[in-house]
Amino acid sequence: MAVEVAKNLRARLGDRVAQISESAQAVIEQGDLCSATTYLAALEARAEARRLLAPLAVVADLVLAPSALGAAPEGLAFTGDPVMCRPWTLLGLPAANVPAYRRGDGLPVGVQFVGLAADDLSFLADLALVETVLTQKED
Repeated sequence: MAVEVAKNLRARLGDRVAQISESAQAVIEQGDLCSATTYLAALEARAEARRLLAPLAVVADLVLAPSALGAAPEGLAFTGDPVMCRPWTLLGLPAANVPAYRRGDGLPVGVQFVGLAADDLSFLADLALVETVLTQKED
């Protein structure tokens, strides 16, 4: 995934890529250092993962997954580790974080819904149904 991030950010930002966060720059550097052999092997692994998920898409529209490894970090300087969304991004599947409930201190806790088909319109329709259910729960 780092190879695509590096390619896309360099194409989009050009010289301004030096202005992005250090963590994003680290991903770009990782992508730049990836060998062609490693990249091709990763593409094969991605194709295999998609093949393994295909039977699940026959019986389910959404996957419910964790959004994060723990509570959100304090402040606005860092949004948290994206590790829980990377697999879905790698697979090209639509995913969204949805606030599912509130902690005792009032902060929202999100869960991640993932569409099993690369179909954004159907995914958004499914999310609208999820919102209806979660909103009813709050009432």
